[in-house]
Amino acid sequence: MSTNIIDFFKGLSERRYKENDLSDLTYALCLASPPFRQFFLDFFFRDSGRLDGRNVVIIREWNDHRGNRPDFCIEDKTLGKFYIEVKIWDRKQHFAPYIQSIKEEAAISEAKAASRIGYIAGYKITTREFPESGKIKALRTWGELYNELKLYDFLNDDVVRAYGAFLQNVCGLQSDLDSFSFKLSDFMRIRTFMSELTSTQSDYIIYDRKSGFIRNCRMGTYFEIPNYHGSSVFGWIGAYYSGSHAEIVVDFEDKEEWGKRVCDYFGRTPREDGRTVWYYAPEGGHLYFYMTDADDGDVKKFFKRVLQAIQEPYKDELAQPRERLTQKVSQQFECLLAMRKFPTIMEQEFFDVDGIEIEYSSSNDSEDPNQWCGRYFTVTIPKESGAFLGEGWVGVLYNSDKPKFVIQKKGKQGYKTVCTIPERASMTEMAKDFKEKVCEFFKDC
Repeated sequence: MSTNIIDFFKGLSERRYKENDLSDLTYALCLASPPFRQFFLDFFFRDSGRLDGRNVVIIREWNDHRGNRPDFCIEDKTLGKFYIEVKIWDRKQHFAPYIQSIKEEAAISEAKAASRIGYIAGYKITTREFPESGKIKALRTWGELYNELKLYDFLNDDVVRAYGAFLQNVCGLQSDLDSFSFKLSDFMRIRTFMSELTSTQSDYIIYDRKSGFIRNCRMGTYFEIPNYHGSSVFGWIGAYYSGSHAEIVVDFEDKEEWGKRVCDYFGRTPREDGRTVWYYAPEGGHLYFYMTDADDGDVKKFFKRVLQAIQEPYKDELAQPRERLTQKVSQQFECLLAMRKFPTIMEQEFFDVDGIEIEYSSSNDSEDPNQWCGRYFTVTIPKESGAFLGEGWVGVLYNSDKPKFVIQKKGKQGYKTVCTIPERASMTEMAKDFKEKVCEFFKDC
């Protein structure tokens, strides 16, 4: 029986979900598939004149003369170098250094240098958040790439289709807006989950809840064990978003003053003790413990078991890996994905409104996993007048007994709720409601 390559890439996305992993896979596909290589070049530089995939050399992590290291350097035999920078959720940008580097090496104007730079991210790059981005035309998102990829005939290629599935999982893309079943009650479960994580015990210390939250990647909190064999060690507990599900994990980073002492004492070989599956990832230097069925979906029980397990070195024989959580138990945590999927869909669908321009902020200030999940935004009339209409916030508030999906408008006294949008059967309907209400409260449409 042959292996299903799409399932293989979906499984790979659960362990290889970082920016470098996505860049490496994209690079490998560019080398292996000439049609995909041409598509990738056209996706970024169609406005700068066609780059012929047969006449370019693609270099992964190029080190240029100024010490920059773009993810991709495309070297054309005639035109010279083009850069592509890959981001998923990281917001550290390099617009000015890349422009200056190409300008100096090619002896061209700043505008022409900027036209040779492509940027792609899991979020929309806006001039409001990144003023320097206004010089660069090729600002793309992974959602745009995936949607264009579906239009090409070579998507019938099994490897390219599998790459698309990998891209969906790693970047949290939705192939169909209506396929996401959104329930306000999911956020109340998130609130309960965070409360369970932060209940204090005498043998460890819980730190700021929000510091352990990275949207679209994980949701949890850092903790300290004050006296672990003579000194303090630090770890993290929470939910990692892996593909289409959430796994409950305790993570010790193998670094001095963090979790290295745990790794030294407990061990660095993947084993299973019959209750807690654990895994050491040498490429990232992390020791992970995963919740299993033995924990009965109880986060406190799981955490207590891990704390007991790390008190003695592991001495049993290497065991065969097994399924960490059955589907029945893992379903209890599917609601946690709302913190990942809801903002992603908002960024893709909520802010395209005829007649006005909405720019949103992806700042973590827009979200607190214990209280709210949404986006700050500004509203203007584009181009002709550039008139500023106001600022607002849209999202789910769940810091009371009843969660609400609201639009808030900024005034002299701060942000005030001007509209509560009723819960709908699909995100398509909720996006439509948002667009209508924004026009009503920010502009007479």
